[in-house]
Amino acid sequence: MLKTVGRLEKFPELEWREGPGGRRVGLRGTAIDVYTVVGFSKAGYDVQEIGQELLPQLATTQVQAALNYYAQYPDSIDTILADSQPQAAKAQLFRKLGPEAYEKLMGHKAEPAVIREARTSYNPDEPA
Repeated sequence: MLKTVGRLEKFPELEWREGPGGRRVGLRGTAIDVYTVVGFSKAGYDVQEIGQELLPQLATTQVQAALNYYAQYPDSIDTILADSQPQAAKAQLFRKLGPEAYEKLMGHKAEPAVIREARTSYNPDEPA
């Protein structure tokens, strides 16, 4: 635990935060996690595109800090990205098809967990 806490001493733009999936590193003063920035980078976007077009609320220095953190600690971010891919694909399918078609395809009514968790975290008064 102390080892992971010390990781951020070199990255004042970053902070540890708790979320539905556990502890993760995010950009201080935002709701954006490092893995989000890294995901865009892995998709082929450069620092300028990420900071100016995709996540305009971030300064270029924040985008670069996230990528620098990833360069030093790729395993922790790659694990999060790998774990989120199946859920992201299900969420995208649910949004594209709609609840009825998704139910027919998947054989159950339940929307993907990632959508339920996001709704709960952004609307805590709404039942899950």
